[in-house]
Amino acid sequence: MQGFYALGLIEIPGAPKQETNLGLARSVIDDLMMLREKCAGNLDEGERLTLDKYISDLQFQVVERSPK
Repeated sequence: MQGFYALGLIEIPGAPKQETNLGLARSVIDDLMMLREKCAGNLDEGERLTLDKYISDLQFQVVERSPK
């Protein structure tokens, strides 16, 4: 959720609107990739697929919002 918030894709009720922060979103992606690596042997198939989906979705959104 932090990555999507950093990209301005979701809003948190009562919080100010977040401007797109690509650096923070990339940091969240790095954290999720590290978590996937460290937990590789302990994740079941559903957990691994969910983590992979969040990572790829965030990476796609960062590329879409990066200056051309």
